[in-house]
Amino acid sequence: MTARLPKPLPQPSRRRFLRSTVASIALPLLPSLTRPSSGGAQPANPPKRFIAIYTPGGVIQTGLARVRHGNDNWTAGSNFSRLGDSNHILHSVRDLSADLIQVQKTQRETLYEGLSRGLPSGIGHWDELTSFLTGSGLKKAGDKASLHELELNGPSIDHKIASVTGHRPLAIGVMPDVNYPALHAMSWRNARQADVRLNSPLQVYAEIFGGPEAQTDSARFKNLLKLRRSILDGVSSEQKRFQSQLSRADRHHLDAFFTNVREAEQRLAEHRELSCATPSATRYSNPDRTAVADLLVDLGLIALECDATRVVTFAVWGVAGGTGGPIMGSYVPGLKQPRRDYHIYSHFHDAKGNDLGVADFRKICQWSARNFERFVRGLKSRTDSDGHTMLRNSLIMYGSGIGDGASHEYRNVARMFAGQAGGAVRTGRVIEARGRSGGQQQPVEDLLPEILDLFDYRKPDGSPQKKVGLSKDILSLR
Repeated sequence: MTARLPKPLPQPSRRRFLRSTVASIALPLLPSLTRPSSGGAQPANPPKRFIAIYTPGGVIQTGLARVRHGNDNWTAGSNFSRLGDSNHILHSVRDLSADLIQVQKTQRETLYEGLSRGLPSGIGHWDELTSFLTGSGLKKAGDKASLHELELNGPSIDHKIASVTGHRPLAIGVMPDVNYPALHAMSWRNARQADVRLNSPLQVYAEIFGGPEAQTDSARFKNLLKLRRSILDGVSSEQKRFQSQLSRADRHHLDAFFTNVREAEQRLAEHRELSCATPSATRYSNPDRTAVADLLVDLGLIALECDATRVVTFAVWGVAGGTGGPIMGSYVPGLKQPRRDYHIYSHFHDAKGNDLGVADFRKICQWSARNFERFVRGLKSRTDSDGHTMLRNSLIMYGSGIGDGASHEYRNVARMFAGQAGGAVRTGRVIEARGRSGGQQQPVEDLLPEILDLFDYRKPDGSPQKKVGLSKDILSLR
């Protein structure tokens, strides 16, 4: 049974807006402040939506060296036949092959570029998340702790697609922030400013709906619209004095905060009616960690269905490069050795060299893939205004920045896609990218300009963007 679109809701309250703004540094999405008022009517042409889902540390497939498992549990085979194996990472989407495309035999170009120039992207897991939507590594600036800026300028493709749709991207993910925030950034507004990823279901709820109480008080909200004297104007002198005492990296973060405040004010001035029912916040308050991923996916689907956003980025975890953070067993039940960090499992051994076996990492990879599955099934179960499913009018990209996790392989960095981007993409097939001289594979970054073109993104001169980051060509999905 397909889900119905929600009924309209009155305008958000002043308290609701202020609480959500204070609750997180990131600017609330507040669909009521971003969507053109439609009087409850559905658009004649349904929107196209883009979802990017990142999983860290590679997958399980035959690597180049130091691999003990000897299996390929990632590539789908020529007709998706391998998905029938219960050990396959993508086993849970075996019945959805007609909606899928797997792109195989691609390599991460940022790694090879980093190796050739001595950049941080040539080191282990560095930049595998940063380059996912930018095609760029991080700039080398002294020691690793100072990394905070992209090597190449320009926003990530989710922000470029959002500039076409008129809706801000929703950046969510399971893992809390740890060391080196830029390394865990998937969505970038420009070379120096990354979006803060939201990892609490209640925080994401507030980002979409404005606050758990979800009150409606139009009169007070209208009064708030009259109070448009800039918050920044009142603290400008203190801001300048304070910034002069900060390091360059800290100034970047403070600039990002003040930019968010400015944008919040602009969105207040552009207030428009919200057309989305507000679900109860109860189930999103203080959930068990094993339920966090499911709740985040559910909220992402609600945001897409309510047209609060048309672009969602979902990081299953941060980079797997020894970042520490919470133990995986608190998120993934049933691990034989639960008290380990993600990175340890990807190499099948702990810091002392003790063999952990491949079973736990396979279980973690399958847990990660189920987030992809939930997005696919969720969009497939919802009907758009044109009578097609929301999945047909969307494009979902899922994958990692590494091939085989155990051997740090940067070739065979496969991507799995779902949806047809409004009918432009041909699904139900496996694409093998063409090779290059010297045994090099086609850059996985070549998919990025293709995705931009599928969403009608154009440069200021009106021409399509044929290069993103270190892409060399265009890898077509059509």
